[in-house]
Formats: sequence, structure tokens, C-alpha cells
Amino acid sequence: MGIGLDARGLRVHVCNSSEEPSTLPNSRAPAVLIPMLRGEPLQVEDPKMPRSRGTGFDYPLEAKYSPQTETGCGRFPLTEIWSRLGAPKKDQNSKHWKWLHQRHEVPSIKALNTFIGHTLRNLKKSSASSDTTPGPAVVVVPNHITIEQRSQLLRSLRDRTTKLLWRPIAAAMAWSRENQDLLDDPDQPQLYIYCLHLGLEGFTIDQVPFREYDGSSETALIPVRERNLLPHCPEIGLASCRDSLKELGIESDEEVWKTLYSSAAPHRLFEIDAFKNSLSEYWVRQFSDPSTTLVQWLEQVKRQIEQKIHNQNPGLPHAVICTGEFSMDLPGNTSLPQLILEKLGIETGKIILESNSGWLRPESLAISAHTYSRNLAKDRVSYLDELPDLQLLITKRGVAEWRSLREEELVPGGKPATLIKVKDFSLTLGERHLNFFVHHEDYETVRKAELSFTQAYDQDIQLELHVSLEPAGGNAVIEARPLKQTSEVHFNKVVDWDRAEDTEKTPEEIRKEQPLAFPPHAPRTTSLEDWCPEEPTRYFISPMDRLERLLNRPGTDYQALHDLVDAAFLRGNKTAPFDSDGNPPSDLTPDDIEKISKVQHLLFRLYKNAQVPFDTKERIFRCLAYMSWNEHAFLDHLEEGLSAFRSSATYMTAYGQCLRTKNHIQMFSEVCIRHLRTRANLSGGENDCIKALWRILRYRSDACDFLTDETCFKLIGSTGLGTEFHNAGESDESRTPHVYDEVLSGASGHGLLHVLNKEYEKKLRRNKRMGWIANYSCCGILWLLRRRMYKSNFLPPNCLQAIMAKKLAKKILSDLKNRKIKAVKAKYSNTHLLEEFIKYIDQQGGQLPAELYDS
Repeated sequence: MGIGLDARGLRVHVCNSSEEPSTLPNSRAPAVLIPMLRGEPLQVEDPKMPRSRGTGFDYPLEAKYSPQTETGCGRFPLTEIWSRLGAPKKDQNSKHWKWLHQRHEVPSIKALNTFIGHTLRNLKKSSASSDTTPGPAVVVVPNHITIEQRSQLLRSLRDRTTKLLWRPIAAAMAWSRENQDLLDDPDQPQLYIYCLHLGLEGFTIDQVPFREYDGSSETALIPVRERNLLPHCPEIGLASCRDSLKELGIESDEEVWKTLYSSAAPHRLFEIDAFKNSLSEYWVRQFSDPSTTLVQWLEQVKRQIEQKIHNQNPGLPHAVICTGEFSMDLPGNTSLPQLILEKLGIETGKIILESNSGWLRPESLAISAHTYSRNLAKDRVSYLDELPDLQLLITKRGVAEWRSLREEELVPGGKPATLIKVKDFSLTLGERHLNFFVHHEDYETVRKAELSFTQAYDQDIQLELHVSLEPAGGNAVIEARPLKQTSEVHFNKVVDWDRAEDTEKTPEEIRKEQPLAFPPHAPRTTSLEDWCPEEPTRYFISPMDRLERLLNRPGTDYQALHDLVDAAFLRGNKTAPFDSDGNPPSDLTPDDIEKISKVQHLLFRLYKNAQVPFDTKERIFRCLAYMSWNEHAFLDHLEEGLSAFRSSATYMTAYGQCLRTKNHIQMFSEVCIRHLRTRANLSGGENDCIKALWRILRYRSDACDFLTDETCFKLIGSTGLGTEFHNAGESDESRTPHVYDEVLSGASGHGLLHVLNKEYEKKLRRNKRMGWIANYSCCGILWLLRRRMYKSNFLPPNCLQAIMAKKLAKKILSDLKNRKIKAVKAKYSNTHLLEEFIKYIDQQGGQLPAELYDS
């Protein structure tokens, strides 16, 4: 049966189809009673049988209330429950209710669950048996209640059909019932209202816009619940009530407690003129002092409202709906809502206050909840809700990234919304557990969820995750099903959120912790700091005149050219005068950038001048290379060098800095393979070649896409030690035969692995320090692993080539630790580099040394 429940403050309001809206009878403010005896449960006071527990009297013992000694109280009023649930997360302890007399500490959400569950059960029992109106029970909740609290509340109820309705939406629905003509106007401009709640449990203000929704039979304007909530201010209502009572002569905390929570019909306190006068004076003092909690909260709200209005320009609100105990007229023809709206700068002539005489009565929100229940039963949409973002950590092409599952932001309230289906997970052969990371926008940290299966399967099973999320509901429902159901493989597993582990880490922290199959794209960046700090363009702009003279009189003055080469040279910094795409710092003016372009063209004309000496041409060529110049004429010249197999150190520098197209990178890879093969006896030249290869792979994000698997395997090569090296301690069953094993037999003695091994053996015999070529070879192999972005099975960890590479790295690591050889003199740890080298081959890579990118 349909039930609408609004449990707040000092009264509980109910609406169902068999009766008029009503207030539950209670001689005292609604409260939960804390257990006193062992095994006693939390209880809700029966109005027909009032209890003395926690009433604030001196006798019996269970009645005492002692805030001075912090022993607490055996009564947990509903007002205090809601107030603590709205407290900031940093004040977690304040959310618990203590009664140290019996050492009981009760979480606020547990007390709320008890109260709501008890109330709904009693309402269903007492409803008329003839009442067969369909619809779930609906409970009105404030906007700031968290997903964790909502989830716990819904799970605690025996009836799993119960729904929650946001309080500002309930108020907006009440306003809609009285303003249907306005909502039916097709020419209605952008419409929105403010819902202001001023209750004992706290103050909130929410902006509620109305949007058109095309239903099955008609189009209507319905309210929308937005997620960018305005700040909530708990405790201010209770604090004002306590202070006003003390001004009336009720001095002790015990007497204030008895007045609010132990006296009959405490809500009538707000109808007494003396109390209203005291409240009026209290609010005047609060508004006159800028340091008060009320004024500071209003300042926060005002800033956010101004920003929202600036971004959306919605016009003036049509009305302000005010609910709660303090939404009343005060002496002097004013009201607290008016004072608040003036402070916020909100202009509207329609302020509707909750009262016993107007259409906005205390039970109006319960009526809205009942209307919502009936609409759900008839499959009607009452409001639109903005879905929170739900993300899963997906590893795609070897890169871990958070994928949003939300397709639509606005969905019908109260109905589960089906999100994007995910097909990026699989249960591998023999596994019985699947772990994955999920992040809900309402949680600050990431959850690690686990799916357990009753049996292990003898094949890889691709899974399809079905995710649904209900607005104003609890946690998302995540179901795992096989992509292809068969007689042997058929299941439907649901994530148990209660068992999901809180990682206590942010999404970015979790993403960075995921093992990597290949290193990241690492382009060189540029900065003004790498230019002359005081005169940033001196090196590249002031030599202009001298360079122009060089064109006319070659060989007379090359100091300007020397300055340029010195300035463009990469001095081992993460940043440089020009980035890896040839761009200078964006901080330079357009005129300076134009002058630099002229200098580059002048340099190239000098290089082409036959009268310029050869050593000068070498300097010019290096200068253009350091600038990563991307002019077509220069790149065409480099292509000629590749075709002619020019492999001098100068050309290798230019290849590494400037090549960026598919054709050029493919040509260079062939040059590199040929170069390494012809210099397999370490006669020299490999260092520049390998460094150029590493820079191309590191600077160009798609370089490995331009290369074939075979080319990458040839570049990696082998150790050249024969089969006895990789078979030592390895059985044939421990490695997977690979399609490129035959390629290796023809490439034995070539490639980066061979260079690394020869350098290691050479320095091992002489007990000397290994050269930079060892580190460049490691880096070249590491960045060739980026081929896994395009072929996930490239270089499997247990293929022949991978086993050889890992064994060689482990052998070098062992001899480094035993001091049989000396490490390369570098800013970073060679041990760290080799350890990560092994991990990356095993697809378990982590953070590479930061100083590595200075090389």
C-alpha cells in the first residue's frame, strides 16, 4: 500500500490512501531509546506507554541527562539524529550518541534505521485491511544524506520496495499542486524555485528547476533534483532554540532538554509569543555579527548562488518555499526566511511559509511522498534526478583508465537507470575470483569489489557487467554475466557492496598504482627557463644580423652560430629551448617566434651554401636537430640521409630529434637494424644509434604503431648466447613457443639485447664501469614494449626473447650488487632501472626513475 512518511524535528507526518494526512500521536518529541540491559535492542517509544528513560529528570537513574560530565543520555531524539547525520565528515565522532552509564555508543544512522523501520511496520499494521492501493512506502529525506547512509537505511528495512524522496523535491511537488496552471503554460520561460528548510535539525537551501518531460501521453514541467548542492548548516536550529529558552529563564541544560524532548507537544513551543519574541531578538543579534555561524554559512551559500546565476542566467525565482519549525512570522512583521533571502540577495515576491492555515501545511511533504508512491505504482514520472557518476577502472591497450558508465545525466526519479554495459573484463582460465575497482561520485575514495565463482573454468570467459543505479537509492547494482551463455558456462553474479574494500585512496592514486605493460609517452617539453633567463630571446634573435652577413661573406664570423648551437643544445634537462615537436615556449611573443623561424631558415640556407666549411655545416645541422625543426625541406634532407644510409653521430642526432612520420620512422628502423648488425663487434657508433631510437619511441606516442611486430622483435634482438643461456633452469613447458622464435634464430647476435650483453661481458672481464650504451639499450627495449598498445600479446612474459632479456637483467643486477661490475654514472639508480626492466617485461611495471627523462 502507498504510504508517505515525513519524520523530522518534533513531529512525524503520515499520509496514506485510507486516511487524511495526519501527525502521529506522541506526547513527547519522537526519539529512540538506548539499551540499558545486556541484549536489549534499540527501541522506539510507544506514545501510549511513555518511558522515563532519558527524560532529564533525577529519578530513576535511567532518566538522567548529564551533559556536563559527558555521560550522555538514554534517549536519542529524532531531531538530534538528523542533526548528527548532517554533520561534516571530519566530525565523525559527533554522529554517534553516547550513554556512558552503560557504555553504549549508537551510530546516528543505526538509530534512524530503527525509527523508520519501526514506524513503517506500525503504519502497515494499523492501515485498513480494505486499503489495496498499490505503491511503495516513501520516506522523505534531506538532500545532504549521503549514499552510505541511504544504502544502510534501505538495507535495514524488511520491505525492500521502500523508496526515498528528496525533501526539496517533496516541497516542489507541493508547490506544483497549487500552481498547475503555471506549469501547463507552453510559453513558460525557464522556471525554478528555492526550497528553504529551517528546522531544528539544521538549515538548508536548494534550487529546484523545472524541465519539460515527455511522458507516455503528455508533456509536463516537472521538478529536477540537481547534484551541485548548496552548503548545509547543521546544529544552528538547536543552538538558537537552546539560547532562546535560556533567555526566558530556563538556565540549565537539563531543563532545556526536558522542555524540548520530555514535555507534552513540544512543537507548540513555537506558538508561544514570549518564545517567538526571544527568537526574534536572537536572530537580529546573529545577523548583526559577521562572525556567527549563520552569517558565515549564508556567505558561502551566496557565493555559490552568484556563481550559478552567472553560469546559467536563470532569471528570478518564481517562489521560495519555506518549511521547518523556524519558517514562521516573527514580531515586527518580518520572518527569518525574509532576513535570509535579503542576506542572500534573492529577489522574489512569493515567499510561502509553512503554517497550519495555508496550503503549505506541516504534513504537505508527506502528501507529496504519497503522491510519489502512487505515481510509481502507475509508472508515472514525478521528477527528474541527476545521476551521480560511476566509474570502473578499465585496462585498455595496456593503459589503466577510469571509464564513466553514465550515458544520461537526467533520469526519471525512483526508477533504476541502466548504465553502459562493460565488456572489458574476463575470468581467466583456472581463476575463481575477479577483482575490480569502482568509484562512485558520492564516495571520496575508491572501492575494491570482488566477485567469487563456485568453480574454476578450463577456458577464458569474457564477462559482461550490467550496472544499474537508482536515484535517491543505495549503491549501484553490478551484475556479471558471461558474454556467451552456454550449458557449461552460465551464471549471474552480483557485487556485494558490504564486502567491498575501501582502499582509502583517490581514483588518481589507484590509477597510478596499476601495473603497466609499457612505459608512458614522454615527450620533451619547453620552458623559458632553458633560454637566457634575463633575455629569453638573446641567443636566437640578436645573432640575426650577423647570420645574414654570413650568407654574403661565408667564413668570416661564426661566433653567432656557436652561440646558437650552445643555446639549442640539450643540457640534460626535462625541458629544453624547443620541445620535441619543434615548438618554442608559448610565453614568447608572436614577433619573437617569427624571428626564430627566420633564423632557422637562414641556418638551413647556410647549410646549403657550398662555401661554408664542413665543420661549420656540422654545427648548423646539429643546431637544427636540437631545435627538432619540422620544416619540409629539412625533413626531406633527412629522408635522403636515410635512403643513403648516412649514420654519422650528427645524422643520428637529427633522426632522433626530428623524425615523426610513419614513413620516416619505418625507414629509420631499417637503418637501425642494419647499423646494429654491421657493428655487432662493438666497433663503435651504437650509442648514437640506440639513443636516437629511444628518443623516437619516447617522443612520438604512435611510433610503435608504425612498426611491425617483426621489426620490433628484430630491434630487441637476442643475447647471442645460444639456447644454453635461456634453457638453464627452464623446462620446455615453462615457456610459450612464439611465432617470432624463428626470427630470433636469424637475428642472433644482433639487436639491443646483444649490445647490452656485450657491454656487460666486456666490463665484467675488466671490472670496469658500464657505459651509457647499457642504459640506452635498456630504455630502447622498454619503449619498444609500447607495441603492446596495438598488439596486447607482443613479447609475452614467457616467450624465448622475454626469458633471455629477464635472465640477462637479473645476471647484471646480481653482479652489480656483488660489485663485480660498476654501474653507469647516472643521476638515477641503475638497480632501479633494471628491476623495472624485468617488471615491464612481465607486464607489472611501475614508476621509472624520474631522472631517466633528463638523459
